[in-house]
Amino acid sequence: MEEQLIGCIIKENSLAKDTLLSEKHFSDNNNRLIFKECVRLANEDKSIDQVSLLDALFGKISDEAIDKMANFEFRAKLENFDTYERQIIEKYKERESMNIVKKHLSSGEINRGELIKELNDLEKESKLEDGSVGSVYENMITRLSQTEKDVLGFRTRLRDFDLLADKFLGGELIITAGRPSMGKTAFLIKLVDSAIEDDFVPIVFSLEMLKGQLSGRLVAQRSQINSKKIKYTQLLAENEIDRYNATVNYYYKKEHYIFDQLRTIEEMKVAIRRIASKTDKPIMKSTSSKEREDLRIAEISGELKRIALDYQCPVICLSQLNRGVEQRQDKRPIMSDLRDSGSIEQDADKILLLYRSDYYNRDQEPTNELDVIIAKNREGQVGTATIKFYLETGVMRN
Repeated sequence: MEEQLIGCIIKENSLAKDTLLSEKHFSDNNNRLIFKECVRLANEDKSIDQVSLLDALFGKISDEAIDKMANFEFRAKLENFDTYERQIIEKYKERESMNIVKKHLSSGEINRGELIKELNDLEKESKLEDGSVGSVYENMITRLSQTEKDVLGFRTRLRDFDLLADKFLGGELIITAGRPSMGKTAFLIKLVDSAIEDDFVPIVFSLEMLKGQLSGRLVAQRSQINSKKIKYTQLLAENEIDRYNATVNYYYKKEHYIFDQLRTIEEMKVAIRRIASKTDKPIMKSTSSKEREDLRIAEISGELKRIALDYQCPVICLSQLNRGVEQRQDKRPIMSDLRDSGSIEQDADKILLLYRSDYYNRDQEPTNELDVIIAKNREGQVGTATIKFYLETGVMRN
């Protein structure tokens, strides 16, 4: 299995960067050394083939391993890479769980709580999430019966915004930022829905909200039903049930993915690669050892831009603004309000800043308006587009 996976990497070098595996997952020491060399060559943007590997590993691995490596390319099947990867991780977990148990047994006194924690941590490690949301929509339908009360890019269909920003294009990194409660998630939901309508495949990575919550926001916005009623379906009025059913069924049939457990850029890249490999539709899409926050942000924004370029999809990233905006008399955000904004300003193709006057003027009659300030637009205009935004449903319209 390990030899087959390395054979896939020799056939398709990019897999060395787009895998959750590391050296520790390999049981065979020779394979561990070969994989380590594959990763090194990939990180140096060098070709990975038998010649370069044999040259680097001569004298470090056995003659038997050398013979195996000469045949990797002819036996490996690229379409089975995900299976090889998954099985290697599972075998690693089996070995490590045995080692953990043996370690505690040999200590003479078993700390049951610590043993369970170590086994649970191992189980969570490298967990492969498929991003499927079908069961979420099935559950939303089931809750009704409970008794408890163009190919290159897509437009938002928000006229004033589209006139300024144009399309969200493949290869673009778009930063959408605002203070809390400005409508960042609702704006993202609008983009997801627009991408689905244009037959793209949106992939959402959420670090804060669960996939059920985001799916509920999608349904609320499209059906124009109060999001509280989507959460507590017993509150739905009789004339809203048909709309609810139709909207849930609409999303159930549309290909899109929401991940709420992935936390690193590496995990996200693996998920994107897997989805891209099994769909013929265009897709719409850190761990860091650096201690300084600005360097960590720079690394992340750079990686997100590379994902956009590698997969020719727009990557839309939601970001908080720093608290400095709250201290100003004019609360409208500017680019320097982005946290550690230097690298973000450099890498982003578009920077969108959201502002709702209703949030700061709560004693006045609400205008239900959201200003989308296009502070940077590498391929288009800058300016402000004002759209209607209804907080209860998340609906955005001209």
